[in-house]
Amino acid sequence: MLLEHNIPVYKQLINVLSNDNCACVVMGTGVGKSYVALEYLTQNKLTALVVSPRTSINESWEKLCGKKVDTITYQKLANIYKSVDYSFYDVIICDEVHHIGAPKWREPIKFLIDSGKKVIGLTESSIRYTDGARDVATEFFHGNIVKGEDVSSAIEKIG
Repeated sequence: MLLEHNIPVYKQLINVLSNDNCACVVMGTGVGKSYVALEYLTQNKLTALVVSPRTSINESWEKLCGKKVDTITYQKLANIYKSVDYSFYDVIICDEVHHIGAPKWREPIKFLIDSGKKVIGLTESSIRYTDGARDVATEFFHGNIVKGEDVSSAIEKIG
C-alpha cells in the first residue's frame, strides 16, 4: 500500500518504464522507494532480482516481498553476472544504486540494462561524491530519473 506522497512517484515510474527499460527512483531515506518498486511488482504480477550492497538490505527485501524476489549482493553479482539465468525475473531492482558507479560493480549493471531487461534503481541520491559528483541516474539509466520527496517534505505531507 502506497502512501499519498508515493502515488505520483509510482505513476512516473510506470510512465518511464512504458517508454524505456530502466528508471532510477530518487527519494529520501525511509520515504518509500522500496514500496514504490513493490507496488510495480504487485500491480503487474512480476518477479524481481534485487541487488544491493549488503545482505541485511536483501533480508529486508525478502521479508517485505516474500517469493516475488530473489536477492543478491552487488559483490556476488559482479562475480557471476554472465552465468545467471535472468529469464526467471521480469525486473531487476538495484537498491542503493549509487554504489553501481564503483568500478567493480558498474559492468554487471550496464550488462543488465543493455540486455533490455527492466531495471529499476533506488537511491536517496544518485550523486557519487567520491567520484567527482558523478550522477549514476544520468550515466546508467538514460537520464530516466523518477523524483520523489525528500524526508522533510514527506514528513510535512504525512504529518
